[in-house]
Amino acid sequence: RLHEKNVPLVARQDNPPNVPQARSIETVWALLERKVYENNWEAKYLDALARRIKQKAKEFDQNMLQTMIECVRKKLWAMWRDGLYSVC
Repeated sequence: RLHEKNVPLVARQDNPPNVPQARSIETVWALLERKVYENNWEAKYLDALARRIKQKAKEFDQNMLQTMIECVRKKLWAMWRDGLYSVC
């Protein structure tokens, strides 16, 4: 449908759907999920889950998060220079 409307698309080989190493947010979400559900914690209500997520997000080391963000540019350059999966 998009092609019929002349919407430009990026070729799949130039934009692979699953290279989480190039997206630091994927790592942050994985770490947050691990923290939220540590010790087999289970949410009984949606509000409890929201509170737990906020609480655990505050426990992140800000320097670690900043470093992860700063490394994105390096990873993107490495992918451009050495190939998409070079950062895996």
